[in-house]
Amino acid sequence: MELTLSKSDKLLVLTPIQETFGEKENIIFLGSWCNAHSKREFFTNRNHTFLRHPYNVNKKKFLRDQKYLKVLRHRLLESLTKKLNNIHKINYSKEEWKIILGYWILIYTNVLFDRWEILRLFFLNEKYNKIKVHFIDIKNKNFKSTLDFTHNSLYSDIWNHRLFKDIINFKYKKKHILK
Repeated sequence: MELTLSKSDKLLVLTPIQETFGEKENIIFLGSWCNAHSKREFFTNRNHTFLRHPYNVNKKKFLRDQKYLKVLRHRLLESLTKKLNNIHKINYSKEEWKIILGYWILIYTNVLFDRWEILRLFFLNEKYNKIKVHFIDIKNKNFKSTLDFTHNSLYSDIWNHRLFKDIINFKYKKKHILK
């Protein structure tokens, strides 16, 4: 996707993937994770901002969100227990499914909630109501294990770019993203 923005236009950069930095526009980096030292030459001479992670700004929010996620994980485990027992024609207890799925549910809910919440708070800010984003095309990635998922969520810029893209396309594209 070719970008034709003026210097006053704002471009949201989701991860440190150079192809998404544009050429001359003001850059708003979604977080400090976008600060790849090897890519600095592509943005140091341009107006740019790194947004702070919501939990670095508000510790109480972090604690509230962790309580919410704990309740969510409990509800997910209850629902999955019923559905998986039915699918597999077995009768495992919630505790047995927690042993099997607990770590994955913990990582999955934390990662997805974190990315969702970062974008939600970003788009709540009126000054970012209309913004450009340069998405790159990414092929579907299937995970082989919980460790593979965890590794990608922590270290893969491509994977995180795709997750942010999916959330934006689902929730914010029509209202907030300039074409």
